[in-house]
Amino acid sequence: MSSLRIFKSSPAIYKITNRVNGKIYIGSASDVSRRIIYHKNTLRNKKHTNRHLQAAFLKYGEQNFTFEVIEYLDDKLKLRDREQYWMDLLKVCDEKFGYNIVPNSQHKMLSEETKRLLRLRPVRSGWKHTPETKQRISILAIERNRLLGKEPGKKFNKTGLKRSELCGDLNVSRRPEVRQKISEALRGRKLSEETKMKISLKNKGSKHQKLWVTSVEERDQIRHDHERIGMTFCEIAGIYGMSRVTVRNIVKRKYYGDIPSSY
Repeated sequence: MSSLRIFKSSPAIYKITNRVNGKIYIGSASDVSRRIIYHKNTLRNKKHTNRHLQAAFLKYGEQNFTFEVIEYLDDKLKLRDREQYWMDLLKVCDEKFGYNIVPNSQHKMLSEETKRLLRLRPVRSGWKHTPETKQRISILAIERNRLLGKEPGKKFNKTGLKRSELCGDLNVSRRPEVRQKISEALRGRKLSEETKMKISLKNKGSKHQKLWVTSVEERDQIRHDHERIGMTFCEIAGIYGMSRVTVRNIVKRKYYGDIPSSY
């Protein structure tokens, strides 16, 4: 792309030129600096509304396109007329010479009455699905309910199974490969004597559960176990002798949220 230029924030007519084949795109803007930045960003992110210009940008590369102002104006009401003049002069709507799609620059202008009517129009007013679309939606809903064990017209399934059991492999945490990765991450990990004691007390049936952590180090270790190693709330709760809800609150920063983590 051309070297860095600073454009005025003024009404102007601009052009984008492909230096390889000479094709041009003509446009106008009340703030040409902002408009050119918009073109550059959308082209780089592959989201430009002009498919011809976007395709050429991807094909020839950013370095082969230049952006320049060909006429500054003191009155933005003259933009459309001057844009049309340059479009006709350079024949940019002819695919041999340019990338513009609509030959009439006035298509962008809406009267005040048209704008008012558009604001008053309800969103998707009168929208109706075709019979074919309704039938497809119905078939998909029936199939979904069948997979979940639901009866037609019933809110809950009567199989007695949990959704995770009905979905089977759709539950990511139950997939063998995921469980294997968690197992490998935990393998070889050495526990401190304090942690071993906590596990021992838990296994002995102690029903006294902590409702908070005793130190910042313990809090950070709990978050590390969940976020870095992948341990579940229940597994962590068993190690530290606290409830699953307490572990969840610590991980979600509901407790000690004002103290930054040390990792």
